[in-house]
Amino acid sequence: MADVVDNEKGSVRAGSSDAASQEVFERPPGLKGLYYHPLTQVNQQQNWTPSNIDTGHHRICSLRWLISVCCLIRDESENSTSYSAMNIHTSAKGFVIAAGAILGICAGLLWTAQGSLMMAYPTEADKGKYIAVFWSIFNLGGVVGASVALGENFHSTIAFLVLTCLGVLIPFFMVDPAKMIRTDGTRVTPVRHPSWKSEFHGLFVALRTDPMIFLLFPMFLASNWFYTWQFNDYNGAIFNIRARALNNVVYWTAQIIGSVAISALLDSKLKRRVRAFLSWGVLFIFVFFVHIWAYFYQKTYTRASVPPDSQRLDIYSDGYTGKIFLYIFCGILDAMWQTTAYWLMGAMSNNPAKLAIFAGFYKSLQSAGAAGMWRADAVKTPYMNIFASTWALLIAGLLFVLPMIHLRVTEHTDGENDTMYAFSNTTRFTWTKRIHSDDDKATQ
Repeated sequence: MADVVDNEKGSVRAGSSDAASQEVFERPPGLKGLYYHPLTQVNQQQNWTPSNIDTGHHRICSLRWLISVCCLIRDESENSTSYSAMNIHTSAKGFVIAAGAILGICAGLLWTAQGSLMMAYPTEADKGKYIAVFWSIFNLGGVVGASVALGENFHSTIAFLVLTCLGVLIPFFMVDPAKMIRTDGTRVTPVRHPSWKSEFHGLFVALRTDPMIFLLFPMFLASNWFYTWQFNDYNGAIFNIRARALNNVVYWTAQIIGSVAISALLDSKLKRRVRAFLSWGVLFIFVFFVHIWAYFYQKTYTRASVPPDSQRLDIYSDGYTGKIFLYIFCGILDAMWQTTAYWLMGAMSNNPAKLAIFAGFYKSLQSAGAAGMWRADAVKTPYMNIFASTWALLIAGLLFVLPMIHLRVTEHTDGENDTMYAFSNTTRFTWTKRIHSDDDKATQ
């Protein structure tokens, strides 16, 4: 496989001054071309089971911004395994919490690398599609995991472990990112792996040179904040165990629909700024539609009024249909929110090293918010308070991102806007900008 780059024929494309970007390479044909396709490589990293988050897991995950390297360990196993451990060994609480923390560390490695490659490998016209494919495969794992919960038994646990092992092994076959060629023939900017010292410094450099990322922070924080209300305070509070299991299956299925739907808008033929504003409008409508609907359900119950599981809503109970449809729309909103957040980061840069920093910020704030809300739920914060904070933070995230779209999203991420960075042979961090003026080109 190492001969792919050596045998590629390159030509210079006008209008770009960066040596790595101005050459257009011939992609390998046949099966090798399929294997080296960016979409194939990005989706070798995806997971097969859902994320059912606990506080310890997300406190550790919030440290993931420290790391911008690839992880070969999957992180989404706590759902089935934690419940199995607690059912077999009722005193295994410490083990489960420690396992969640270890999974959080692994998740920090995995998601930072995954987010960087997912946003850097596609062309600017295909970023929505790549994000949607990732999100669909990721949530297909949620469908599988929820289905396992419907028929939890020893054989399903074995199948789960087999999928886990496959998830560990598959990334070993990934192509070196330095050899990746996008579908338009341009080379993905190679990443020089930093030291810990330069990585810390890079975080602050990223904030200083591209401060518009600050305006995305509320959106990042909100992106897992709503899970507490959706999973525990709605699905877990008013439905019995059979209904909850079915709800989870349709929730994760709805995520696939939501990501594909918003990606069609994000990759449409409209101008990129128009697409950004339209996606913002879609999210705004969905946030209010879903939460106005949810408010009328939430005001009918409190923690004190929640009945025992045997008396909660079943799939055959009156009123179940409307409530499961609300849960479906919650899943669609979640997928649209996450897909748009990734797309906006991808609109700020095409460089995998810089995108790794952005993905680290995204996942750290996301996990910090989730950890805080799971803790709030654990100390019995009223359902309505959690619901109100969820709705308010989603609105805040949209309001903060609006000026970022206006000021930062352009029709094309060219060298002047895409601040690049590289690492010298020492640990010192250096930044460069690609300049496009004819005068500068003449002097270089």
